[in-house]
Order: sequence, then structure tokens, then C-alpha cells
Amino acid sequence: MDKKKDTKKTAADEEADNVEIDEETKREANGKRVVIDKETGKAKEVDAYDRGEKKKKNPENAKAIFSSNLEQSIIPQNIIIPLRKYNHKGQAVFMVAALGIVLDTEKNEMKTFGGVETKMVAKNVADDSKFHMDDILSLDVSLDRRLVVTGQVGKAPSIHVWDSETCESQSFFRLKEGSRGVAAISLSPCLRYVACVDLHNDHHVVIYNIKRSKQLLVIEGSKDKIIHCAWSKKQDDLRFCTVGVKEIKFWNPADATKRLFAKGTVGGKAQLTSFNSVCFDVEGTSYTSGANGLIYVWDANCQFDRTLKAHTNEVTALVHEQGKLISGGKDNKLVIYAAQGGNYTLEKTIDFETSYPRSIDYFNGKILAGLRSGSIYEVDEATEERKQLMASHHEGEAWGLEVIPEDNCLMTVGDDNKILIFDYEQKRFVKKGTLSEKDPKKEKLKKVTASTLSVYPPNQQGRAVAYCRGRGHIAVSNNIGKISIRLKENLDTKVATLRDPDEWCEVLRYSPCEKYLAAGSHDNAVYIYDVENNYSLYAKFAKHNSFVVSVDWSQDSTYIRSVCGAYEKLYYNVANKEFDAGGLSNTKDTQWATISSKVGWDVEGIYPSGEDGSHINGVDVSTDRTLVATGDDFGLLNVYRYPALNLKHKARSYSGHSEHVVRAIFTPDGQRIFTIGGYDKAVIQWRRK
Repeated sequence: MDKKKDTKKTAADEEADNVEIDEETKREANGKRVVIDKETGKAKEVDAYDRGEKKKKNPENAKAIFSSNLEQSIIPQNIIIPLRKYNHKGQAVFMVAALGIVLDTEKNEMKTFGGVETKMVAKNVADDSKFHMDDILSLDVSLDRRLVVTGQVGKAPSIHVWDSETCESQSFFRLKEGSRGVAAISLSPCLRYVACVDLHNDHHVVIYNIKRSKQLLVIEGSKDKIIHCAWSKKQDDLRFCTVGVKEIKFWNPADATKRLFAKGTVGGKAQLTSFNSVCFDVEGTSYTSGANGLIYVWDANCQFDRTLKAHTNEVTALVHEQGKLISGGKDNKLVIYAAQGGNYTLEKTIDFETSYPRSIDYFNGKILAGLRSGSIYEVDEATEERKQLMASHHEGEAWGLEVIPEDNCLMTVGDDNKILIFDYEQKRFVKKGTLSEKDPKKEKLKKVTASTLSVYPPNQQGRAVAYCRGRGHIAVSNNIGKISIRLKENLDTKVATLRDPDEWCEVLRYSPCEKYLAAGSHDNAVYIYDVENNYSLYAKFAKHNSFVVSVDWSQDSTYIRSVCGAYEKLYYNVANKEFDAGGLSNTKDTQWATISSKVGWDVEGIYPSGEDGSHINGVDVSTDRTLVATGDDFGLLNVYRYPALNLKHKARSYSGHSEHVVRAIFTPDGQRIFTIGGYDKAVIQWRRK
């Protein structure tokens, strides 16, 4: 006999009923929703928004050719919000591109939410109901540290709640069309509600009940940008706070029939400023990070209490955990206060010297700090010992990608004046070099450079990289076409500088004999340099009608072939320094050291039906000539059987990147593929099963 269901409500259920008031439910049934007047804070009815989709189960990903393992990667976003947190096991939780990451800092092992096989479609029409398919903009971890919530960019952006240990999905919903993205997000301590803010001009504040799969309120937040939000940690307290440009608001959704928010004011006690972060303690006191270097303290009644002098410049990150109030600032410092019972005692200051913290978390004596430079550190609070968990590019785009096979290393260059080397077996950062220290005013900058959002000048933006094993040389090209030759052992030691290209070089490649270096430039020419004669210019082939996108050497180093943006595939006899108009016929029996061309009979099948191929950026064929990999503007890695003769050769496509994948390259043993995303600046390692 079935037991009778217990209908007695708990205190938490009563509180939930106060949020989801009967009148609000009736309004929804009548096709209405509640919005709040921004000046008065009073409720009014307008037409209801779509409520999103209900939770769906995760797909199986069996039989995939490759499984995704994130290597050293990048934090692509340029938004100051807490992006890195600890879970209940002390593992670091953060996001890269369209991936949620859980990193065991002791074992250096990663799990991912996302990075699965998918359909080959553009990300704006891809199915993001199971995983993210575009840039993750915001992240929060629940009070018990067991759940993660993430929100992405998009016309109707998706929000996922997932397990912080297993990376399995728990809930999914999306915001209405026109929301543009999820700028800030927070999980309530009771694990029922998600509060988030979109990127609409009105910066709507949205409350969603994940237990009932129901959107409760959509509230017009502010015309000014809202940067962060957080729920109170006080028991049975359903207040949350939003902060942004010269504004702080305290919201009380349990009081939906009255005034839903109150603006924070400081009176004559202090000067109101902009805030980029907010946090609560377990007593209901809240703290906001001021652009003036001060931490603002607000009591449990949302009244301004005091300020704490923390930094000489803007406070960029803030957290209150386990009796500690920790802030990061643009003075490159971490400031730690003992904060309990309304008493604040400065304990110590930690100087990061070269970059400032953009996000902070604290758990069991460990501080997780994400820096503006793209690095992530774990700091022991007691000893101040620092462990670098991650290094990355952090400005503009990242294009350069090369394998150093004998060291099991990967090399990247980007628009942030950095050359980085990673050990892909140990999954650790190895070393860094600087592209240029030269004052750009003293550099002969070209007018024609690759477009970028980087704040660095073109002479400090890396675009291509190549490695010469026999000499231990690394060739790097910047965004004005200058090529510098460095030593692998010391990336800042220059061997030679090449200034012949008039525009930036998209491709650099050493010959198999290592006597020559080929550079394919956006001035439509291919340059060949004599390595043994101090990299003197050996030949210049200027036959293309468009910019050069790929160069391949023959195995005997006597021929090269190149492809340009106009889909011309040209051949050159390097030994005779001549263009070979009959190169296709003359090289029919030639063995090629690499195959990176996206034009030819052997790769006709990589062009999806209805596409002209301009969305395909990087191509590489495995050394055993069994697979061809492409990276595209859809943010996908696509793997075909080689040769891919026609459209009957279907690809296995994999998500993970959130922007155009500019390079996809195999390791020499063919067991791994590395991809690098342009604007997401992420490197992903795909291992063959």
C-alpha cells in the first residue's frame, strides 16, 4: 500500500511560495509577465516571454574518433566577473571558450562540460540545449560547491546547471531572443533559483526556478551595464545584489507584491562609485569592490556601513569565504582581511607584480587567483607559496601553433606579445618569450595589418610560428611581416631578423632538410630563406593573386606548393628558383612532407554542401595519410578519412571552441590533434581513441 504523501510545508517551501506568488502565476497563465519600474520599484504586467526549454538528458558520445582533453588554454572573456572557483573537493572550476572546466590541481587532471561530437553547423544554429556552443560569459558555483551554473553569449543565450565533480548536466534553460548574452549569473544557496543579468540594452534581471523549470520574473535592471550579481549567504535569506556602473541594487524577490529592489546609497559617508564585484557573508553583510580602490561594506539591512582601504587603484575582484575577506586590485595585489562579526583586521598583502587579479576564490587555506594576463595561480595563504596552474594568451587573437615533438611540447603565439611553450604530456606551462620590446614609434609599421582587438601594437602581435629541430631555431612572424629567428632554449635570444615581406605572414614552414624557411605573406608572395647563410633571402615567388594561406614542402625539399585566398594552387622548383606552371603534373609522384592545402582532388570532400570553403581556415593530414583535420569558422574541429574525395566522405565534428578555429595540426605520430581558436585564444588537445 502506498504511503500518503506528506503535504506539510517546510519553512523553505513557504519561502518559495512567497517568491512564486499566486498572483504572479495567474499573470503567467494569462500570457503576462511581471516587470519592475526602474525608478519606483513597483510591479507591472506586460506580455510574457517564452519560458525556455525543460531539462534534457546528456547525449552519449560513444564511438567518437577523438576525445577532448583540454591542454593549456585561454580565458577569452574580457569581463570582470568571478570566472574561477573551487568545488567541494578543492578542484578549480572555470571556463574556456565554450567549455566548462574542472581541474584537479594536485593531479593536474581535467574534466570538461562540453567538447563533444556534434553536427557541422554554424554555432548560431547549433543545438546548445545539452552543452554550450558559444562563448561562456559567466559562471558561478553553489554555496555547497557541488553545482556550477554557466551562461553563454547568443541571440537567445543558453544557461546550464551542471555537477562540479562529474560535469553532468542537471538543468537547462534559455533567455528570450534579444538577450544577447548572460553577463552575470548566481545560484541561490537553497539551490532552487538562478539569478542572472542579460546584455540587452535594458540589462534584464531574470529569476529562474531550476527545480520547477520555470522562469519567475523578468525585471528591467538598468540602462547602464550590470557587471555582477550574488545571492545572500544568510540562511533563509532570498535577497541578492547586482552591481555595475555607479549603481548597486538589493533585490528581494520574496517581496514580489511590494518593492522588489532598493538602490544602495552612501549618503554623505562616502562617494558612490562603479562596482564590478559583490559578495555576501553568512550573516547577510555584503561587500562591493569600488573603482576607487575601496571595499564598500553594507549591513544585513542593505544600509551602507563603512569602507575599507584596500588598494591604490580599482578593486577588480572580491570574495568572502570562511571568515576571510580577500580582494584583488589593479595595483597587482591581493589583500587579505580577517572578517568576522563586523570586525576587519588586515592580515597580509600578496604582490603579483606584473598583472592584477580579475577573479578570486578561497577554500581551506588556498586562494585561487585568475590574473588579467591569462594566468591562473593557486596560493597557499599561510606560506604564500604560488603554484601556476595555467598560462595563456589574453589579448586579440591567437594564430600561431606548432608542435615540438621530441619534447612533447606545443608552441603558440598571439596578439599579446607572448610566445608560449607547453608540455602536452604533463599538461603544464614550460616557458614564455616576448615577441618585441621595441617602441612601436621606432618601428616601421605597415598600414596593412591583420584586424585585431588587441591593445598591443602590430610589432608585438604574433601571427605564425615554425620550429627547426636540427638547429633549435624558432621562427616567429608578427603583424607587420617581420620574421624573427629565436633559440628554443631561450626564446628572447634572436639569431636573425627578416624584413622582406610587406604584409603579415600567415604561414611559416621549414623544409624537411632544414636548409630553408618558407614564409607565405599577405602581400601575395612566398619568400624562401637560406638558413645556412644566416637566413639570407634565397628566392621570392610573387605569382599569387591573393594572400598566401598555406605552404607545403616536398619530402626531398626540392619543391613547394602554396595556396592563396583566391584558391590558386601554385608550384615552385626551389632548386632552380623557378615558378613551375606545370607543377601539378611534374609533382604527381612527389611525396609531400606536409599536406595543409584546402585545394585539391584529395580534399574536395571537406567542403560542406552549399559552402564555398572560405569558412575553412586550417587543414592538416596525418603523417600516415589516413585522416584529414580541418578547423572552421563554426568553431569546430572536423575529422575526415583521407583522401576526402567528395561529399560522401562525412566528417566527425567536435565542439569546444567558441570562435573560428584558425589552426588544426596533428602530432607526428597521428595520435593527437591540436586546435587553436582565434578570438577565444584556446588550445584544445584531441586524443585519438
